[in-house]
Amino acid sequence: MDLLEAHGRLAARTDRSVFPKLLVDSRDGRDMWPACLAGLASLSGWLEDARTEADLDEAIEHGLALYRMEVLDDETVSDAVNRVIAAVVLWGDNMVTMGGINAVN
Repeated sequence: MDLLEAHGRLAARTDRSVFPKLLVDSRDGRDMWPACLAGLASLSGWLEDARTEADLDEAIEHGLALYRMEVLDDETVSDAVNRVIAAVVLWGDNMVTMGGINAVN
């Protein structure tokens, strides 16, 4: 799984009780929950091997454990979240350039 797929799966979740408000959950009014969790999953080293929702949750849990053990610091997590946001923005820019998602399908 890549950052975009992880972010997309997380953004689509209606039940966020498994990982409630772990870190910053908004930035300028934007929902940061999916980006924070996707960032943690990427830092775990397990995201690339994730294939299912359960795999994604395990990657997030591992990333969160590393953060809680202070293996990962705030700056590292923030950088990972920013990489997720950058990937989403780039994807969006590409969709606009190609005429929207309907033009791609």
